[in-house]
Amino acid sequence: MKSSAVVLAIALVLAMSACASPQAAATGPSRAVAQDTEFLNWVVSLGDAAERDPKYRRIPLDTPPQVNAFTERLHRLYRGQDGEAEFRTWVDAEYPGHRYEQDFIIQYLALQGHGGH
Repeated sequence: MKSSAVVLAIALVLAMSACASPQAAATGPSRAVAQDTEFLNWVVSLGDAAERDPKYRRIPLDTPPQVNAFTERLHRLYRGQDGEAEFRTWVDAEYPGHRYEQDFIIQYLALQGHGGH
């Protein structure tokens, strides 16, 4: 798959099912994220949109902790708990060189009428 959003969506689905075990719950996304079906559906649609965009480059979410941290930050942005500036600062620190992907995510979020204020 060519987009990190698609990888993230798949990883989220796997992480959600893995949260049933105590060990996975300790390392997986929070319960709020795991139970937020509206957010999870949005992530899938974000992945579809990113896959159609030839400029979108994969953000290297290669380990479960990276996927979990990114998922938590993305959820906070989606729910308006963090603003665009906080999200950008964190992504820049963790995954430099992905400004286009940040813009893509934030613009997609705005089109859907959520968070990032």
